Amino acid sequence: MTGASNKTASATADRAGEKTVQAGIIAAYSGEFLFFVEGTVEDYYRLEEQKAEFLEEGIVVMHSPASIEHERIFGELHHNLYTVVNQKQLGEVLGSRATVVLGEHRLEPDIVFIGKENPGKFTEMEFSGVPDAVIEIVSKTTREYDLKTKREIYRRHGVKEI
Repeated sequence: MTGASNKTASATADRAGEKTVQAGIIAAYSGEFLFFVEGTVEDYYRLEEQKAEFLEEGIVVMHSPASIEHERIFGELHHNLYTVVNQKQLGEVLGSRATVVLGEHRLEPDIVFIGKENPGKFTEMEFSGVPDAVIEIVSKTTREYDLKTKREIYRRHGVKEI
């Protein structure tokens, strides 16, 4: 094989490997109300009104609407944390629609704390950097995804509190 042929074969094998990883993630976590589809970062940003996340493997994770119980827990936690952080001027608390960029991942934790000394950067659409803490409210449909995939991404990128 020539050098060009080797590169083509290698690129084809890489794409096949990516497809295998994508298929494995989709098969492992797709549930009744949690959908994993192939996509790009651009596809992710076109879903403005849909809670979704983007994984580096080229997968867009689309969430079902939150349950009432989830929203009650979210409301209480967010309110309490937001109140303390603002009173003590410790930084910012964002809710579940805030996108956090960790490497190639675009995640939407339920609650995000970003301390005032955090060197990350805000844009109109996202926070790029490592939050000081994230809170995921685990539900039946997201339990395995939150506790395995997302927790590992947070740890790999150095989130201090999960």
